[in-house]
Amino acid sequence: MSRLWVPACLAMTLFAMTGCGNGDGAERRSHRAWTFMVYLDGDCDLEEAGVWDVNEMERVGSTDAVSIVVQFDRGPEVNGAGDWSTARRFLIAPDRDQQSITSPLLADMGEVDMASPQALHGFVSWAASEFPADHYALVLWNHGAGWRSRAPGGSRGIHFDDTSGTAMTMEGLRAALSALPARIDLVAIDASLMGMLEVCYEIYEQTDYIVASEESPPGTGYPYDVILSRLVADPEMTPAELGRTIVEAHVAAYPDYGVTQSLIETARLPELCARVDALAASIRSVLSWQEEAYFQALAASQAYAFAYYRDLFDFARNARAAFSDDGVRQAADAVMRGIPGESGGPVLYERHNLPGVMNSHGLSIYLPRLGEFYGSYDSLRFNRDYPNWSRLLRDTAGSSAGRVKERRAGHRSIPGSDGRAEGLL
Repeated sequence: MSRLWVPACLAMTLFAMTGCGNGDGAERRSHRAWTFMVYLDGDCDLEEAGVWDVNEMERVGSTDAVSIVVQFDRGPEVNGAGDWSTARRFLIAPDRDQQSITSPLLADMGEVDMASPQALHGFVSWAASEFPADHYALVLWNHGAGWRSRAPGGSRGIHFDDTSGTAMTMEGLRAALSALPARIDLVAIDASLMGMLEVCYEIYEQTDYIVASEESPPGTGYPYDVILSRLVADPEMTPAELGRTIVEAHVAAYPDYGVTQSLIETARLPELCARVDALAASIRSVLSWQEEAYFQALAASQAYAFAYYRDLFDFARNARAAFSDDGVRQAADAVMRGIPGESGGPVLYERHNLPGVMNSHGLSIYLPRLGEFYGSYDSLRFNRDYPNWSRLLRDTAGSSAGRVKERRAGHRSIPGSDGRAEGLL
């Protein structure tokens, strides 16, 4: 594996370097307000979008207060913008050329399996050590599939690496973000369908805030020039303020697409999970005589690119309307009150547009229709800590009431959803 270092004179000119190289990484920089890390897995059919996004970052570039650090893995398919097929690390420098990546190359890592938890852990550890800051933001960039892939197997939900033929599981994501040299203040997931209760809970102890989408966004993802220009203009912004900035900028960038984005405060997730667990237990207690109500609520709830992901608030609202049992109705109401930040819930800020996603409220949950339940759900931390939800899904997986409701429901079409969801492109 070859490593190419930034010449010291160039680094001093651009980035006010305070020390020399340590022999194991890029030259160490002075302490800044923010280090903005982008783990960009372009070894897939989104490679051209990755080149575009790095060029958006270069419209702004690193400053004395903000370091923008990228690990960009490319595949063999796309030419241009340097045309490499390995993983490279860059410290993003400003330029106005949208076609070429001109930032200083810190290292060529050779072929890297970006789905490997060790690779992600290594990048974040390196970036936090070499670019110390008051705050750290990490962007995970690739296809997403929520907690699981369409393909059979484990909970393979993000970072689908074509060269390696691999994908990262939720357990792997949690492991990658554990035992780091610095705590990550904000994890922003620029990938489809990752704004799920199960996904956010999996890493709730590894970060303070998460930004993610319930739906599948356009392939070009976040408008990095807009987001980073606001950050460098106000480097004293808090992690929550940066998260809100990402939400606002993303939704504003796609007025003609059915996009969603939300900011989650992770410390508030366990209380919501407990309420969801209680709702599932209440529904299970009346399934013998109110099973039809369950499938009515499911079919009426906001669905996304994978129809087995539904908006949690919308399902609770529909359950409250469909069930006659007071216990279920009260539990559903508790879930609804437990979601918005104004009432103490984890969704501090949520935005969406277009009618196809109008019943989005910031967090989705796994709600498979008949015959779609996958046993690999058992491996999720959410299931281990709050098992009643998966018990409910198992109870209803082969229901005769579900068969009737399936014929009525069909698949909801989401206008403007195209392609960060794994398996859609």
